Amino acid sequence: MNRDDAQSIAILALAYLARDGDRLDRFTGWTGLAVDDLAQAVANPDMLGGVLDYILSDEKLLIAFTEDAAIAPEDPARARRALPGYMPQM
Repeated sequence: MNRDDAQSIAILALAYLARDGDRLDRFTGWTGLAVDDLAQAVANPDMLGGVLDYILSDEKLLIAFTEDAAIAPEDPARARRALPGYMPQM
Protein backbone atom coordinates (compact mmCIF):
# COMPACT_ATOMS: atom_id res chain seq x y z
CA MET A 1 0.00 0.00 0.00
CA ASN A 2 1.36 3.43 -0.85
CA ARG A 3 1.56 6.25 1.65
CA ASP A 4 -1.27 8.29 0.13
CA ASP A 5 -3.68 5.35 0.37
CA ALA A 6 -2.51 4.68 3.93
CA GLN A 7 -3.12 8.28 4.92
CA SER A 8 -6.59 8.15 3.36
CA ILE A 9 -7.49 5.11 5.47
CA ALA A 10 -6.16 6.80 8.60
CA ILE A 11 -8.19 9.93 7.86
CA LEU A 12 -11.29 7.74 7.42
CA ALA A 13 -10.51 6.19 10.80
CA LEU A 14 -10.16 9.58 12.45
CA ALA A 15 -13.45 10.72 10.93
CA TYR A 16 -15.10 7.52 12.18
CA LEU A 17 -13.87 8.22 15.70
CA ALA A 18 -14.91 11.87 15.54
CA ARG A 19 -18.51 11.04 14.54
CA ASP A 20 -19.27 9.56 17.95
CA GLY A 21 -18.66 11.45 21.19
CA ASP A 22 -17.88 8.35 23.26
CA ARG A 23 -15.44 6.97 20.69
CA LEU A 24 -13.78 10.37 20.40
CA ASP A 25 -13.49 10.73 24.18
CA ARG A 26 -11.84 7.30 24.48
CA PHE A 27 -9.45 8.15 21.65
CA THR A 28 -8.42 11.53 23.07
CA GLY A 29 -8.02 9.94 26.51
CA TRP A 30 -5.80 7.21 25.07
CA THR A 31 -3.65 9.61 23.03
CA GLY A 32 -3.67 12.65 25.29
CA LEU A 33 -4.62 14.81 22.29
CA ALA A 34 -7.06 17.63 22.70
CA VAL A 35 -10.00 17.75 20.32
CA ASP A 36 -8.51 20.97 18.92
CA ASP A 37 -5.38 19.01 17.89
CA LEU A 38 -7.30 16.63 15.65
CA ALA A 39 -7.40 19.00 12.68
CA GLN A 40 -3.59 19.00 12.71
CA ALA A 41 -3.53 15.20 12.82
CA VAL A 42 -4.90 15.03 9.29
CA ALA A 43 -1.72 16.64 7.94
CA ASN A 44 0.71 14.72 10.16
CA PRO A 45 1.64 11.19 9.02
CA ASP A 46 3.02 10.35 12.48
CA MET A 47 -0.28 11.29 14.12
CA LEU A 48 -2.22 9.36 11.48
CA GLY A 49 -0.13 6.33 12.35
CA GLY A 50 -1.24 6.80 15.95
CA VAL A 51 -4.87 6.85 14.85
CA LEU A 52 -4.36 3.48 13.19
CA ASP A 53 -2.48 2.16 16.23
CA TYR A 54 -5.54 3.01 18.30
CA ILE A 55 -7.98 1.39 15.88
CA LEU A 56 -5.80 -1.72 15.69
CA SER A 57 -5.59 -2.00 19.48
CA ASP A 58 -9.28 -2.97 19.77
CA GLU A 59 -10.60 -5.74 17.53
CA LYS A 60 -14.24 -4.77 18.05
CA LEU A 61 -13.48 -1.17 17.09
CA LEU A 62 -11.41 -2.33 14.12
CA ILE A 63 -14.25 -4.46 12.77
CA ALA A 64 -16.82 -1.71 13.32
CA PHE A 65 -14.59 0.82 11.53
CA THR A 66 -13.82 -1.42 8.55
CA GLU A 67 -17.49 -2.29 8.13
CA ASP A 68 -18.43 1.39 8.31
CA ALA A 69 -15.73 2.34 5.80
CA ALA A 70 -16.45 -0.66 3.55
CA ILE A 71 -12.81 -1.72 3.53
CA ALA A 72 -11.16 -5.05 4.20
CA PRO A 73 -10.35 -5.77 7.87
CA GLU A 74 -6.66 -6.11 7.03
CA ASP A 75 -6.44 -2.70 5.31
CA PRO A 76 -5.79 -0.65 8.49
CA ALA A 77 -2.81 -2.89 9.38
CA ARG A 78 -1.47 -2.61 5.85
CA ALA A 79 -1.94 1.16 6.03
CA ARG A 80 -0.14 1.32 9.38
CA ARG A 81 2.93 -0.38 7.91
CA ALA A 82 3.10 2.33 5.23
CA LEU A 83 3.17 5.24 7.70
CA PRO A 84 6.07 6.56 9.81
CA GLY A 85 6.69 5.07 13.23
CA TYR A 86 5.60 1.53 12.42
CA MET A 87 7.19 -0.95 14.80
CA PRO A 88 6.79 -4.61 13.81
CA GLN A 89 5.58 -6.83 16.63
CA MET A 90 8.07 -9.40 17.82
